[in-house]
Amino acid sequence: MEFVVFSIICFFLLSAQIYIGTNQFKDGVAKVIGEKAFKASYRLFYILLSLIAYIVCIKLFLQLPRVEIYNLEDSVSNLVFLIIDTIRFIALFLIIEALWELDLYEFLGIKQIWYFLTKKDLTIFKRNRIRDKEFIPKGLYLRHRHPVYFYMFIFFILDRSMTVSNILFIVIFTIYYNFSARQQEARFMEDYGDSYKKYQQKVNKFLPMFKRFSAHEQPKK
Repeated sequence: MEFVVFSIICFFLLSAQIYIGTNQFKDGVAKVIGEKAFKASYRLFYILLSLIAYIVCIKLFLQLPRVEIYNLEDSVSNLVFLIIDTIRFIALFLIIEALWELDLYEFLGIKQIWYFLTKKDLTIFKRNRIRDKEFIPKGLYLRHRHPVYFYMFIFFILDRSMTVSNILFIVIFTIYYNFSARQQEARFMEDYGDSYKKYQQKVNKFLPMFKRFSAHEQPKK
């Protein structure tokens, strides 16, 4: 029963988190509170609500009964654990790097609030993020379109033991991962148009590529 309750609550919370990030919802909020207040405050509001949803899901997850399927500590050497833990550490570092490359202060909504408090020009924000005319990726985004989700998945799946709750979490995260990525790309298509479409055609969605993205190459057919 605990697993069912956990799944239902996560479904509603994560679905709501995805919806409040859509351009349709943003436009509705902007009409209610005004364009200036929206551009200044929405991103921070979105991040706080997202954190609440994640914290509730994680808290419920930690309360689930631990039904173990297998434990690698029973059959794997310390060397293998060292390799696994190293990969997880690298994945965690790459998650942080990918977020930083998004302009962390803007991603968290701090830059927008700062612009409002210091009376800087908020018109440079398209909806609630700064958008150039062309989509110009950098860093990890030159090799895959959603590095944050990919390395989070790597971090979670390389655990020393596997339980029923872990499998359920991975299933929920994978579904969320796919729908959230689709919603983000819909926003990017609306914001950037053809330049993002060209990037989308050339770069893998989740799996990293050896070859880096170049805007001067011909798109995939």
